[in-house]
Amino acid sequence: METISDIKNMVNRLIEEHSDREITSSTSYNTAGIYMIYIDHFTSDKIVPIYIGQSKDVQKRYKSHLSEILSLNRLSHQEYENYFFHKSKSFYDGRFKTCKIFKYMLEKNCTPRDFRMIF
Repeated sequence: METISDIKNMVNRLIEEHSDREITSSTSYNTAGIYMIYIDHFTSDKIVPIYIGQSKDVQKRYKSHLSEILSLNRLSHQEYENYFFHKSKSFYDGRFKTCKIFKYMLEKNCTPRDFRMIF
């Protein structure tokens, strides 16, 4: 069984190998592919903040993911807590990917600049 350090090393290697294929607001990779979202803040001993997905248009998908993160970022911490965690049936409920990413970012004091995507 691999340790969290082994996984972090593999993820870091993937990031390095594909750094020339980072998707940003100024790129134009209008192509299909498998992509990895990661939060450039690997400080947890239990979590490696990555998400693997696929899309017919990775550039469009990047804009969609970033837009979702920025929308949550506009909420105050209290609004966020009330909206996602203080209802009888939480909107979060452990399934909403963007909420999980944003929760990690809040807990680790990350900013939207730490949100990265490569393919």
